[in-house]
Parts: sequence; structure tokens; C-alpha cells
Amino acid sequence: MVATLPVTEPSNPTLYQTALIRQPVPQNSIVRFQGQVEMVSRKEQNVDKFNAYFINARYLYEVVNQSELAVETEFLFPLATSDVYFENIHVQVDGKDVDDLQAVSNGLWWAQSMEPNRKIVVTISYSARGIDAYQFVVPQAREIRDFSFSISSDDPNVFLMVNPSGESIRQNTNISPNNVITLDVLIDRTVVAPAVGLSYVQRAEPYAPHDHLLRMLRFAPRTILFLMVVITLILLISKVSFVLPDLALIQAILWLYVFIVMMLGVYFENPKIVMLAVSICTASLVYFVARRLRVRRFLMASILCWVLALLGIYPLTGEFAVTFPFNQYDNLVLVAILIFMFSLLVWTRVGLQNQNT
Repeated sequence: MVATLPVTEPSNPTLYQTALIRQPVPQNSIVRFQGQVEMVSRKEQNVDKFNAYFINARYLYEVVNQSELAVETEFLFPLATSDVYFENIHVQVDGKDVDDLQAVSNGLWWAQSMEPNRKIVVTISYSARGIDAYQFVVPQAREIRDFSFSISSDDPNVFLMVNPSGESIRQNTNISPNNVITLDVLIDRTVVAPAVGLSYVQRAEPYAPHDHLLRMLRFAPRTILFLMVVITLILLISKVSFVLPDLALIQAILWLYVFIVMMLGVYFENPKIVMLAVSICTASLVYFVARRLRVRRFLMASILCWVLALLGIYPLTGEFAVTFPFNQYDNLVLVAILIFMFSLLVWTRVGLQNQNT
């Protein structure tokens, strides 16, 4: 292009300057696509239940310069940066590694010249680690031709995502004998911005490592407080002789129960069995302490029943996800303690009166 420039030096004026102007050449250059993604959930190793996954992905693009001009082609392969860690990235054009590959904010970028009607094959492969969901997305609607995408997961407990749905997008799902689910998506030719992926089924709230254990252990201080009040009132009402070190020993046994449940509960997805088993062992230790105080059999049985009920059953209140059922259950426990203490007081008073008469 020839352009006349303004005169800056009258004695030596610049008459013209050659400038290079780049103009886009509109064309639909991707004529074929194949994608294959293998998704491994590693659910045996994923003890924290954060829906982590590991994938191996490989994509193949056939790109054609359909114009009669030599063009400078720019490639941008989008990479999701949220909650995904990419590694072992390889980009090849016609079997040769790309030398000027650059990592930009929204993906991988490189450029190369293409002669008229030239066809190249671009292959992109990588490994990645992420959580919850994987999705392959074409960011803008365009004419899609000869599109084939396959994604598999070793955990069939997933949600399948194919958007948009319609007759132009064919999809097929099958589960192999070894519980590997595979989703195949085919598009012959249509204008669309497809999105294909898998999403793991979420765990129950709260979404955290060892959520059942945490929700139950939050009631441990309240449980110990209830038990210490119940045991102390039983000893006082029945006029059993005891000293403060006896109560301190019982409280130490109850806190030992909490520490054992904390240590063993992390190895079980649902720690109910651990909690019940440890509560029985705790009741046995409380029995030996109460035996030293020469507690009568009825009172001994009452103490052990309260230990088993409050340590093995009351923490299950943490299973309630909303407040209303918890309040009802908690009030029921308090009412049961009041009724028992009142009945024990009446029974003790009646027994004393019968002895006096």
C-alpha cells in the first residue's frame, strides 16, 4: 500500500512509505475434529471425598486454508484455569512439535503461515487434575463439521452434560462390564457451540472431608456435659459417698471416648459403628469407676444406660441438616433427663419413708 505522509522536513520531504496491512480472511478452516478423554476418579484414594479426578485428553483437528491466498494463521486452544492443573502438554502440527507455543491468559497460542489450499493436522494432548466436573466447550457458535468426541469415566455415578440437545447432535452412552461409563457425541454438520462433559454426584452437605464425623463430634462437649450432670445428680439423690477426683476420673474417661472416636473415625466413611463400639468400651470403664463407689445395681444400670444412650445415640443428632428436627430431638433428650431425675427422686424419698416406718 502507498500512503502520502505529512511533510516534517521541507528540505528533505518523505514522498511515500510502504506499510504492511493485515486483513482477516473469513473462512471455516476446521473441517474435522476428534476428541478422546479418559477420566479417572481415583475414588479409592480420594479419602477426603472432594470429587477429584485425573484425565488424559487428546484432540485432533484437521485445518484447511480454503482460500487462494497465503495466510498467517493464528491458533488459540482454550484451557479452563479454574480448579484444574494441567501437565504434560504436547502440541504438534503434522507430527512436529510447535516451536513458538505460548501460554496466554485463556489458553495456548501459536501462529504459522499456510499456503493456499494447504491442509494440516493439529494434535493436542495433556494430562490434568481437577475436581467436581470436566467440560469441553466450543466458545462461540460456528459451523461444526465431522465432529466426534468421546469421554469415559471409571465411576459411573456421574451426570452427563451435552448442550444443546437436539437431533443434530447424536449421543450414545454405554457402561462396560468393569463399570466404565462412556459418552460418545457425534455431529455431522450444523451451526452450534457444543459443550460436552461429566460431573460427579455431590456428597451430602456439609461438603467437607469426614463430614459425618465432624457433624457428630460437634455434639461431644454437650454430650459430656449432660452425662456429668446426670451422673452427679444420680450420686447425690441416692446419697452415694464420692469425692471430686471420682468425678474427674469419669470425665477423663468421657473425653478419652472423644479422642478415640476422632482417631478411628477418619478411617470410616460413616463413623456410626465406631461411635457405638467406643461407647460400649467407655460404659465398661465407667462401670469399674462406679463399682468402686459401691453404687446399687439399679443405679449402676441407670448410669450405664445413660452413657450408652448419650455417647452412642445422641451424637447422631448431627445427621440432621436443618435446625428444626435437631431442636425437637434435643428437647426430647432434656425432657427424658428431667423425667428420670424426678422419678429417681420420688423413688428415693419413698424408699426412705418405708425404711423409717
